[in-house]
Amino acid sequence: AEDGIRGVERSRGLGDVYKRQHTRRTVMDLRLIGDDIYIQARDLQLVSGLDALAQRLLVRLRTFKGEWYVDGRWGVPFYQGVLLKGALKSKLESIFRKAILDTPGVKSLTKFALDYDTQTRELSIEFEAQADEGTVAVSETL
Repeated sequence: AEDGIRGVERSRGLGDVYKRQHTRRTVMDLRLIGDDIYIQARDLQLVSGLDALAQRLLVRLRTFKGEWYVDGRWGVPFYQGVLLKGALKSKLESIFRKAILDTPGVKSLTKFALDYDTQTRELSIEFEAQADEGTVAVSETL
């Protein structure tokens, strides 16, 4: 059949046309307020760009490795390294740096500070990460 696409000798059908299209998809996430999905006027609210990346980073840093059924590698190895008695600050920094840098969309860390209070068992983390869209700043106490 001569349909203008398949009749051309070098073409292999519509799949070939779609493969050559270079489009950039915008990834949108559900907006979270704390740990809850944000609904306004009965509509789910979405977040994209740097706000979505900041939200993904916070979700990743709050998730125990192995907790998410879809991907057991996602999250921070809290049981395996963070919550161990006598954990060294250098080890904690390494664990959290890796979790941040392994997050899709993060190219590099430009600032990073971590403080662990052994008395209250609170871990504060503050960092700036470079992404394709710009820089995202995150400050969180876990």
